[in-house]
Amino acid sequence: MLITRFHKMIRHKIVWAIIATAVSLLFLFSFAAVPGMGGGSTNANLAGKLGDQDVSNKEFRQAMFFETQLGQDRATTPEQSDALHRQTWRRLAILQAVREMGITVPDDEIGQMLHEEQGFQSNGVFDRERYRAFVRNRGVDVTTFEEYIRQNIAIQKILGILEASSWTAPIDLDRRLRNLTDLRQLEYMALDQADHTGAVTVSDADVHAFYDANQDYFKVSARVSVSYVAFPYADYAVTNALSAADVQAYYDLHTEDFVDKESTNAYALPAPIEAVREEIEAVLRGEAARFAAREHATEFVMDLAPDRAGNRPTFAALAESRHLAIHTTALFAASESLPGLDVGWEFNEAAFNLIPDDPQFGFSDSIPGANAVYVMTLRDRQPERLPEFAEVAEDVRPLAESEAHRKAFHAWADSLREKIAADVSKQSSFRDAVDQLGFNVVSTKTFTVLQSLNTNLFDDAEFVVEPLVELAKGAVGDTVTAGSRAFIVYMADREPGKPVDVYALRPQLLRTLQDFTTRMVFADWGERLLNNAQLEDFMIASTNAIPDDVTSDS
Repeated sequence: MLITRFHKMIRHKIVWAIIATAVSLLFLFSFAAVPGMGGGSTNANLAGKLGDQDVSNKEFRQAMFFETQLGQDRATTPEQSDALHRQTWRRLAILQAVREMGITVPDDEIGQMLHEEQGFQSNGVFDRERYRAFVRNRGVDVTTFEEYIRQNIAIQKILGILEASSWTAPIDLDRRLRNLTDLRQLEYMALDQADHTGAVTVSDADVHAFYDANQDYFKVSARVSVSYVAFPYADYAVTNALSAADVQAYYDLHTEDFVDKESTNAYALPAPIEAVREEIEAVLRGEAARFAAREHATEFVMDLAPDRAGNRPTFAALAESRHLAIHTTALFAASESLPGLDVGWEFNEAAFNLIPDDPQFGFSDSIPGANAVYVMTLRDRQPERLPEFAEVAEDVRPLAESEAHRKAFHAWADSLREKIAADVSKQSSFRDAVDQLGFNVVSTKTFTVLQSLNTNLFDDAEFVVEPLVELAKGAVGDTVTAGSRAFIVYMADREPGKPVDVYALRPQLLRTLQDFTTRMVFADWGERLLNNAQLEDFMIASTNAIPDDVTSDS
């Protein structure tokens, strides 16, 4: 069921870390009330328009939060961020169409699903407190969580309609079944680039031409330097007693993580709560410290925002008033790690999205790291640039020479393949054709493609099987290249697989193909809805990758 996947996922996450994202709710929503803070729209509370319907910032951010599976599938690169932005609008367009089609999800349908979910049961009976603890530890309120379930059920109903009408052509199904189950036996020769002894000359003009054709490779990435303040988790260490209810709730959701080391049962039993209470309390205290640090960092961010009159403190002045030290980084690229800072991609992404002196994007949101939460502002920026050829000529030549050798090797392998194929077409055996060239032939045992997907049945199987899956018996395949190696492959034998194997695989393959087709049609339908709605997007995609403000309405 839908809930089951989330129940399993939550058992392997630090649930309190998710709660910390809720504190940015007030911060991001507060922007909507500040004049001129709407990302360029005439109404600061609007994210955009779908057709003639306004979409508020709150509605958009909630849709983004739902699209990421309640924060589980967060964007980690600019490309993913932009894709998520588009997917969020597509979700809103689909939900708009769902409403117009009259598809509804009544409360009793949601209730039935929740009551049937085993993760919310105690002794086979729905446990309301267990359910509420699960939702609370997700960092959302019950209303938000059940709206998420309601929307997903509605979307599943659309998928069900599309699935019922999907069709896979029997000829296509049979072809795919044969490719997976046919019994094959290959003969092939392997070449290494070191085998190619032909002379390769690279002139100065060739080197310059390589530079001209591969300028993206030689570009020096944009670099930024930021000033930041830190809110170390250690400064917010929690020492007060924890409630028994909090400890019990955490234990209930992570029971399978606490194995009784003295258990002699064939299946390890969970340790009693008293035996792991200190361990749980340590986790909860750590998460409480991270929550408090994030909360104080978010308060700092909120105080950087302008008031209704447009007045706002400088980053330095606010840091001084809070007795926070300002640190600076050296210039770094988007893909570089920062020495001395244990932070992830989110820190780099936030740094490169900063806009100097901008009232909304002149400073970052609170950015959690391994040891602290950070808030930053831009100190310096160096744009991407392409060095002149003279600057990098010494680096270009070895690359140009390597590429020339690679192309010569591939051309040589193709010429050998053409000669072997010509000999085979004249009734010569593949082995004789290869022997005449002075190379060895590798013969494989009989196998199926399905077997090769599960195990490496023979050396080089990972290179030669998949590219030649359609190869017929008695044919020489196209040259297969992999790094500094090339393979010339002959299908020595190919016969139909065992009927029982084909019969057993048919339903599973059909289901897979239909599911793939359904989701492709669903995605295409969503794009058509979005295009037909003439979307007016008032938001900047690259600044909406981490929707932390929709985790709770309370």
